[in-house]
Amino acid sequence: MICTISDIAITHDFTDHTLTNEDWNHIQRMEQWRLVPAVICNYLSGSKYPTLSVAGLAFNHLLTHCNRYQAMNVDSIESPIGKVTLQVQQLASERCLQYLIKYQESLKSILSRIAMFLDPRYMIF
Repeated sequence: MICTISDIAITHDFTDHTLTNEDWNHIQRMEQWRLVPAVICNYLSGSKYPTLSVAGLAFNHLLTHCNRYQAMNVDSIESPIGKVTLQVQQLASERCLQYLIKYQESLKSILSRIAMFLDPRYMIF
C-alpha cells in the first residue's frame, strides 16, 4: 500500500487527492495492526516447545488487539483514508476473531487456566 501510494507516476494521477501527514499516520497504523498477529504467529511457530501458557497469553493478546479495533467508531475519523484504514482493520479484526473462536474452549478451560497459573515464567507479583 505504501509503495503504491509513494510511486510518483501513480500519485501524479491523483494530484487533487494528496496525502496529509494524518493520512500517512493512518496508513502506518494499518501496518501496525498487522504486525501484532504476525509477530505472535512467528513466535508460536518458531518455538520448539510452545506451552499452553504461551498459547493462552497469545490468544488473550490477540483478543484484546482485535476487540480494540472493533470498538473504534469510524464516524469519529474525519480523514477519508483514515475511515478506509479503520474499516480494513475492523474487517481484519473480525476475521481474526472468527478464526480464534475454535481455540476459545481449549484455552479458556479450567485445566488450561490452572496450567497457566502454575507456569512460573508468567507469574505476576
